[in-house]
This record gives sequence, structure tokens and C-alpha cells, in this order.
Amino acid sequence: MTKCSTLRIAHGGRHAHSNGTNSHQPFSHLPYDHNMSLTYAVEKFIAARDTLATGPDRIGERLKDAWVYSLVNIAPERDIPDPDLRTEFEEHRARLNSGQPISQEGTIAAYINTQPEEIASEEVRWLLTFLYRLEELEEEMEQLRGKN
Repeated sequence: MTKCSTLRIAHGGRHAHSNGTNSHQPFSHLPYDHNMSLTYAVEKFIAARDTLATGPDRIGERLKDAWVYSLVNIAPERDIPDPDLRTEFEEHRARLNSGQPISQEGTIAAYINTQPEEIASEEVRWLLTFLYRLEELEEEMEQLRGKN
């Protein structure tokens, strides 16, 4: 059973997409094999998920740690081959980096520290959904590679 299959079982047999649908576009239009880089992005999102699930702090602190220790290392142009997913990731990264630091805190901490906890919760939900979508893309790319 693949990681994606396990997640589908755990989440009612389907992936929810940010546009509210459960369908997805085929990724056969991708120009070259990004699988290794995509695997890196998936691993970083899994590490971020684990930080969110196991961290002892409030949700904002866990979200900050997930970004600072895992997600900032993703290079979207290298690691996220789908242009729509890449743009979506870049938008979230830009938003979280838009904070104005006070003292020794970084931009991500500055942004999260000025937001209500509901915003952090929304970002966490996005992060988890985005992980499922990356895993789905990874699985489809593996299937395409197997056909060639």
C-alpha cells in the first residue's frame, strides 16, 4: 500500500482539494521527471505534519516550527513540478514571510505572532491538504514512469 493509499483510507477514501472538489487534473503534461525533487518536497511536508501533530506548543508555534525547520528548505521551481501547486506554495510561503520582525524573531514568527489562532489553524489545514495533493502527484508520476 502506498503512502497516498494509506492517507486516502484515513481520510474517507478521497483527497479534498482546495477548490472544494475531489477530482484532479492528470499530470502527464509535465515536461520531465521531477520525481526525486518531488519526493524531497513530500518528505519535508511529512516532517512539517509531524511537527504540527507532536509539538508541545500552541498551534502558531508548531506552524512556525513546521515552516522554519522543514518547509523553508523547499525550492518550488525544483521540487514542485506542477505549476499550479508551485504557485499555491509560493503564495503561502510569501504570506508567512510577510511579517515585520521585532527584535530577534524572523519574518515567519513575526507574521504568526500577529495573527489570531484561527489563521494558524487555516494554514495548518492548507498544509495538510497540500501534502495529500503532493502525494497524489507523486503517485501519478510513478504510475506514468511505470508505463514508459
